[in-house]
Amino acid sequence: MRIYKAILKLIKILFVFGCIVTISMFYFIHSSYYQGVRSQESYRYAKYVVASISIYYFIHSTYPFSINELDLKMGDGEYVGKVTLNSQTGVIKIRLAGESLNEGVLIFSPKVINDTDISYTCRPLGVPPKYIPKECPKKGTE
Repeated sequence: MRIYKAILKLIKILFVFGCIVTISMFYFIHSSYYQGVRSQESYRYAKYVVASISIYYFIHSTYPFSINELDLKMGDGEYVGKVTLNSQTGVIKIRLAGESLNEGVLIFSPKVINDTDISYTCRPLGVPPKYIPKECPKKGTE
């Protein structure tokens, strides 16, 4: 009778341990997936910002003073954090929004072509390599 109680106790312990391991694995997979989603969404939103700045530059021959001049819909990007624009250089920084404060930043640097067109180069900063959008190479060239 004692051996059955010991086996039953062991089965209960193994069941609880298995549940804990399963929950931990799901959490890891979930957080890993959403890190990739955040970086992809931030990249898509950045392309939207880049297009707006390019149009603004084409019309005014200067960069906007602030991102607010572009009248963008910030609510479009659920995982897009803070968006900053350097009005002198035209550099755009898009912070990835997420669970922690250090999710990474996508930096877009402009290059003016023919005094009217702008080409942007993407460079990730603090984004884990496996989550960097393929359109935003690790070395920062497009």
